[in-house]
Amino acid sequence: MRSISNKPHRLIGTNRTGASMLFVITSLAVLFGFCSLAVDLGRAEVAKTELARVAEAAARAAAYQLQIGGSVTAIQNAATAMVAHNPVDGSTLTITPSTDVQLLNWTSSSNYTVVSTTAAANAVRVYARRTTSAGTPITLMFASVLGKSTVDVVASSVAQVYSTSTNVSIPATGNPWLS
Repeated sequence: MRSISNKPHRLIGTNRTGASMLFVITSLAVLFGFCSLAVDLGRAEVAKTELARVAEAAARAAAYQLQIGGSVTAIQNAATAMVAHNPVDGSTLTITPSTDVQLLNWTSSSNYTVVSTTAAANAVRVYARRTTSAGTPITLMFASVLGKSTVDVVASSVAQVYSTSTNVSIPATGNPWLS
Protein backbone atom coordinates (compact mmCIF):
# COMPACT_ATOMS: atom_id res chain seq x y z
CA MET A 1 0.00 0.00 0.00
CA ARG A 2 0.92 3.52 -0.65
CA SER A 3 1.18 6.07 2.08
CA ILE A 4 -0.18 9.56 1.51
CA SER A 5 2.10 12.36 2.60
CA ASN A 6 1.17 15.99 3.31
CA LYS A 7 4.62 17.23 2.35
CA PRO A 8 4.76 19.24 -0.86
CA HIS A 9 6.58 17.56 -3.67
CA ARG A 10 9.70 19.32 -4.75
CA LEU A 11 11.04 18.64 -8.16
CA ILE A 12 14.76 18.47 -8.53
CA GLY A 13 16.29 21.48 -10.38
CA THR A 14 13.35 23.92 -10.10
CA ASN A 15 14.90 26.64 -7.94
CA ARG A 16 13.24 29.90 -9.16
CA THR A 17 14.83 32.50 -6.87
CA GLY A 18 17.20 33.72 -9.60
CA ALA A 19 14.37 34.30 -12.06
CA SER A 20 12.42 36.45 -9.63
CA MET A 21 15.52 38.55 -8.87
CA LEU A 22 16.04 39.10 -12.60
CA PHE A 23 12.39 40.17 -12.91
CA VAL A 24 12.77 42.65 -10.02
CA ILE A 25 15.93 44.19 -11.48
CA THR A 26 14.35 44.54 -14.92
CA SER A 27 11.21 46.04 -13.40
CA LEU A 28 13.27 48.60 -11.46
CA ALA A 29 15.13 49.63 -14.61
CA VAL A 30 11.84 50.15 -16.42
CA LEU A 31 10.44 52.04 -13.42
CA PHE A 32 13.46 54.37 -13.37
CA GLY A 33 13.05 54.87 -17.10
CA PHE A 34 9.43 55.98 -16.67
CA CYS A 35 10.32 58.19 -13.69
CA SER A 36 13.08 59.75 -15.75
CA LEU A 37 10.70 60.33 -18.60
CA ALA A 38 8.12 61.97 -16.34
CA VAL A 39 10.26 63.96 -13.92
CA ASP A 40 13.43 64.72 -15.86
CA LEU A 41 11.77 65.41 -19.20
CA GLY A 42 9.25 67.62 -17.42
CA ARG A 43 12.02 69.54 -15.70
CA ALA A 44 13.90 70.01 -18.98
CA GLU A 45 10.74 71.23 -20.73
CA VAL A 46 9.98 73.70 -17.94
CA ALA A 47 13.56 74.99 -18.16
CA LYS A 48 13.21 75.33 -21.94
CA THR A 49 9.99 77.32 -21.50
CA GLU A 50 11.68 79.55 -18.91
CA LEU A 51 14.66 80.05 -21.25
CA ALA A 52 12.32 81.03 -24.09
CA ARG A 53 10.58 83.51 -21.78
CA VAL A 54 13.90 85.00 -20.70
CA ALA A 55 15.19 85.21 -24.28
CA GLU A 56 12.01 86.96 -25.40
CA ALA A 57 12.11 89.47 -22.56
CA ALA A 58 15.79 90.21 -23.19
CA ALA A 59 15.22 90.58 -26.95
CA ARG A 60 12.37 93.03 -26.33
CA ALA A 61 14.48 95.09 -23.91
CA ALA A 62 17.36 95.15 -26.40
CA ALA A 63 15.03 96.05 -29.27
CA TYR A 64 13.69 98.97 -27.23
CA GLN A 65 17.23 100.25 -26.81
CA LEU A 66 17.74 99.85 -30.57
CA GLN A 67 14.52 101.76 -31.24
CA ILE A 68 15.48 104.74 -29.06
CA GLY A 69 18.92 104.91 -30.68
CA GLY A 70 21.03 103.23 -28.02
CA SER A 71 24.58 102.08 -28.67
CA VAL A 72 25.62 98.46 -29.13
CA THR A 73 26.83 98.42 -25.52
CA ALA A 74 23.50 99.81 -24.28
CA ILE A 75 21.63 97.14 -26.25
CA GLN A 76 23.81 94.37 -24.82
CA ASN A 77 23.50 95.79 -21.29
CA ALA A 78 19.69 95.93 -21.56
CA ALA A 79 19.56 92.28 -22.61
CA THR A 80 22.01 91.23 -19.90
CA ALA A 81 20.07 93.09 -17.19
CA MET A 82 16.79 91.51 -18.26
CA VAL A 83 18.33 88.02 -18.21
CA ALA A 84 19.74 88.63 -14.72
CA HIS A 85 16.26 89.48 -13.37
CA ASN A 86 14.58 86.28 -14.61
CA PRO A 87 15.61 82.96 -13.04
CA VAL A 88 15.73 79.70 -14.97
CA ASP A 89 15.38 76.39 -13.11
CA GLY A 90 15.64 78.23 -9.81
CA SER A 91 18.93 80.03 -10.49
CA THR A 92 19.98 83.20 -12.25
CA LEU A 93 21.15 82.96 -15.82
CA THR A 94 24.08 84.84 -17.31
CA ILE A 95 24.74 85.46 -20.97
CA THR A 96 27.83 86.49 -22.89
CA PRO A 97 26.79 89.77 -24.56
CA SER A 98 29.28 89.54 -27.42
CA THR A 99 27.99 86.15 -28.61
CA ASP A 100 24.48 85.81 -27.17
CA VAL A 101 23.15 89.22 -28.29
CA GLN A 102 23.18 89.74 -32.06
CA LEU A 103 22.12 92.75 -34.11
CA LEU A 104 20.26 91.73 -37.26
CA ASN A 105 19.09 93.24 -40.51
CA TRP A 106 15.86 91.24 -40.53
CA THR A 107 13.53 90.70 -43.46
CA SER A 108 12.11 87.27 -42.61
CA SER A 109 13.10 84.14 -40.70
CA SER A 110 14.93 82.84 -43.77
CA ASN A 111 16.27 86.20 -44.95
CA TYR A 112 18.42 88.10 -42.45
CA THR A 113 22.03 89.08 -41.90
CA VAL A 114 24.00 89.60 -38.72
CA VAL A 115 25.35 93.17 -38.59
CA SER A 116 27.73 94.91 -36.22
CA THR A 117 26.33 98.45 -36.17
CA THR A 118 23.03 99.84 -34.97
CA ALA A 119 22.62 101.87 -38.16
CA ALA A 120 22.15 98.72 -40.24
CA ALA A 121 20.14 96.80 -37.63
CA ASN A 122 16.38 96.57 -37.32
CA ALA A 123 16.16 93.54 -35.01
CA VAL A 124 17.92 91.87 -32.09
CA ARG A 125 18.34 88.14 -31.43
CA VAL A 126 19.14 86.88 -27.92
CA TYR A 127 20.27 83.35 -27.08
CA ALA A 128 19.63 81.92 -23.62
CA ARG A 129 21.61 78.77 -22.83
CA ARG A 130 21.94 76.22 -20.04
CA THR A 131 24.70 74.01 -21.45
CA THR A 132 27.53 71.82 -20.24
CA SER A 133 30.08 73.97 -22.07
CA ALA A 134 28.90 77.01 -20.08
CA GLY A 135 28.92 74.98 -16.86
CA THR A 136 25.18 75.38 -16.29
CA PRO A 137 23.38 72.28 -17.64
CA ILE A 138 20.04 71.10 -16.30
CA THR A 139 20.73 68.27 -13.84
CA LEU A 140 18.62 65.14 -14.07
CA MET A 141 17.56 63.06 -11.07
CA PHE A 142 16.36 59.70 -12.31
CA ALA A 143 18.21 59.60 -15.63
CA SER A 144 21.53 59.72 -13.76
CA VAL A 145 20.82 56.16 -12.59
CA LEU A 146 20.53 55.20 -16.26
CA GLY A 147 23.75 57.02 -17.24
CA LYS A 148 22.64 60.54 -18.29
CA SER A 149 23.11 63.11 -15.53
CA THR A 150 22.62 66.42 -17.40
CA VAL A 151 20.87 67.87 -20.43
CA ASP A 152 21.62 71.00 -22.47
CA VAL A 153 18.80 73.44 -23.21
CA VAL A 154 18.99 76.43 -25.59
CA ALA A 155 16.36 79.00 -26.61
CA SER A 156 16.51 82.12 -28.76
CA SER A 157 14.19 84.97 -29.59
CA VAL A 158 14.15 87.76 -32.18
CA ALA A 159 12.54 91.15 -31.60
CA GLN A 160 12.17 93.44 -34.58
CA VAL A 161 11.78 97.21 -34.48
CA TYR A 162 8.99 98.62 -36.62
CA SER A 163 9.38 102.25 -37.52
CA THR A 164 6.02 102.77 -39.25
CA SER A 165 2.74 103.66 -37.62
CA THR A 166 -0.78 103.48 -38.95
CA ASN A 167 -4.00 105.07 -37.80
CA VAL A 168 -6.97 102.78 -37.39
CA SER A 169 -10.50 104.14 -37.26
CA ILE A 170 -13.03 102.16 -35.28
CA PRO A 171 -16.62 103.25 -35.76
CA ALA A 172 -18.44 103.68 -32.48
CA THR A 173 -21.63 102.31 -33.99
CA GLY A 174 -20.10 98.88 -34.42
CA ASN A 175 -19.85 98.24 -30.68
CA PRO A 176 -22.19 99.73 -28.07
CA TRP A 177 -19.37 99.81 -25.50
CA LEU A 178 -17.39 102.21 -27.70
CA SER A 179 -20.25 104.70 -28.19
